[in-house]
Amino acid sequence: MSSSNKAAVVEKVFAVLRKQYDAPGKRETLPVLEELIMAVLTDGATTEQADAVFQSLKKNYFDWNEVRVSAGAELQEHLGELPNPEQRAYRLKACLKYIFESTYGFDLEAWQKIPMKEVAAKFEKMPHVSDYLVSRVIRDGLGGTAMPLDTAAVRVFTRLGVIDEKHTAEELSASLARRIPRAKSFEFCHVISEFAGDRCTAAEPHCKGCCLLELCPTGQRRVAEQEAAAAQRRAKRKAKSKPARARAKAK
Repeated sequence: MSSSNKAAVVEKVFAVLRKQYDAPGKRETLPVLEELIMAVLTDGATTEQADAVFQSLKKNYFDWNEVRVSAGAELQEHLGELPNPEQRAYRLKACLKYIFESTYGFDLEAWQKIPMKEVAAKFEKMPHVSDYLVSRVIRDGLGGTAMPLDTAAVRVFTRLGVIDEKHTAEELSASLARRIPRAKSFEFCHVISEFAGDRCTAAEPHCKGCCLLELCPTGQRRVAEQEAAAAQRRAKRKAKSKPARARAKAK
């Protein structure tokens, strides 16, 4: 698929999903640290799931330092509504530990006043950092131009054939940051995460009847395979029933 075709697919995907899913509500501006925490929570989860867990953490812990020093098993319970809660709890604690030990606190507002290259250098030292986390903090915490593509979005666009061996997720993210206005960036990520959680799930995507089926080679292949398997089962049942009918006639 050429770059222009990939861009056309992404535009069609956005147009279709905007009709299928409600736009996200107006979001509160959070401190930089809390945007970083939200990036850990939202990766591979829906907006609703991540928001609910974020509010639960703020309600059940005195501050983010208490989250940092909490037992992993305890924190994991609070993250239970999100995919991979054990790994996510470990990542969250590791990020908070890095922030505390490198800044002697949890105030990252000074990051808004330093060049993005310096911010990127700080991120490079953070354990378990991802391109999604960096892009999300740059966009939502620092007001920069970025398009965060989480694991769910990468899964969707890989199945659509937009991400492949020649075109990486990082390249797509950079391209989308230029093509999609910042005002629509959050909505784009929101509808993709809703679709990924609703239909394009990791283990068993619901391809038959999917609103993006005509754009998705993976979905088309899966549906064809399912239909072929169903046809084989029908043929076997029919073949088994012939001797029974023959015996019935003989009687």
